[in-house]
Amino acid sequence: MLKSLLSAAAMFVLLFAVCFLPGSVSARRCPVKMPETLLSLYQNSDSIYIATFNKTDEGEITENTDDYTAVNIKKHFGISSTLKGESRKFFVLDDQEYRYKITAESTDETDAAENEEASPALKPGESLLLFLKNGAAGEAPRLTDYRDGVKKLSTEHIGIYEGRIKELDAIFDAKEVSEMRIVEWLVRCAEDPATRWEGTFELLQSFQNLKWQVEAAEQRKERIARGEEVEVESEPEDEEAEAHADAKNSKTIDTGAFAKLLDANQKTVLANLLLNVESKPAGDNETKKKSSVHGDQELIELVKHWGDPRLTGFLLEQLRANSNEPYLASQTMNTIAEILEVPQISSLAEKYNEISYEVDTAEVEAEAASDKVVAGETDETETQPETETTKNVEAIVNVNEAEVSDKNAGRKMEKPRKITYKELRDEILQKFLIQYEQFLAAQETESESTAER
Repeated sequence: MLKSLLSAAAMFVLLFAVCFLPGSVSARRCPVKMPETLLSLYQNSDSIYIATFNKTDEGEITENTDDYTAVNIKKHFGISSTLKGESRKFFVLDDQEYRYKITAESTDETDAAENEEASPALKPGESLLLFLKNGAAGEAPRLTDYRDGVKKLSTEHIGIYEGRIKELDAIFDAKEVSEMRIVEWLVRCAEDPATRWEGTFELLQSFQNLKWQVEAAEQRKERIARGEEVEVESEPEDEEAEAHADAKNSKTIDTGAFAKLLDANQKTVLANLLLNVESKPAGDNETKKKSSVHGDQELIELVKHWGDPRLTGFLLEQLRANSNEPYLASQTMNTIAEILEVPQISSLAEKYNEISYEVDTAEVEAEAASDKVVAGETDETETQPETETTKNVEAIVNVNEAEVSDKNAGRKMEKPRKITYKELRDEILQKFLIQYEQFLAAQETESESTAER
């Protein structure tokens, strides 16, 4: 789950730092590493194999410092099938493993981040896909990507990935690569839980890039309107023609076009994958959690781009199901707040996010906690257009504020009691749910009033 969430956040960052020393075992880490999708790996690989990991042989120590030891290793793979490129029966990967001399106490805060960036730990007998690039003249092939060039999969999922790769063969073997066919392929990936992330992450990147382009164009217009000097920009038609020509000549594709090519029917298919799920009993949280699929978070962000009236209801169910998982709850609250754009709801989501990382049992003074909750109800971080809905919500909030003030006034002389961060999070969450329900009620009242006019 953590990897899914982190990859969803990482898609908005395209910066790669130069790293002199790796930060984890057997990894050449950078602060941010974008995950590679199947489409990306396919395009950048000269060979793809279905393989089994056999063993690791240790070589000589190449470096030994006070902080770490670097050891040359060889990883041995047996190959059962060639999906792309030159056939072979085995592959030996020359690698280097960094073993850090750190105490257990110092690893507590960095283990999660390091495991995220490290190349996958392999056990003998595990099945996987190998993505390789040819080395320079006289050199052995190397992994297409140091982390994602080895994709560990179950036997069942390897069969599914093999089918997806063969479909890409047909697409890229054509005289001209069709971006529309690739969009159709990405939707098929999303439809299968085994490959959902491969489709949703790629599509979401495209939508985000398109959003950035629109925002950049708007900012450029504003600068021109203010009389500021801007660089001469090539016409969009010229850029698209150039990208199309490059794609035709090099068999690569313009992934930025996916967002524009995704049609209404395909958007409905993707939304239904997320929103047309079997309803579970109210208390069946464990079943709900188990039904989540790697790639669903990216799917939520995708559907948010074009909007669906069912989305907030779905997110509310997810929020209740994940109420005991602060990180997931915070993420869902933020998404709901972004969709509704109601100041009080946004502020509560922000307050919850500020303490989402705190240990459940850690204590906070109740007075300070009360301030956080009240502030979360009343802070307005941005000015919103006033509608009948927001007026109704604000009226309800003012009543709530009066109730809270009365309660606080009656216990000013009492000795401050302590509550845990879990209790504080639960309180903010309940107020968030109340605000959401009140917003829906106010919205329904406004709709009825409009209908009567």
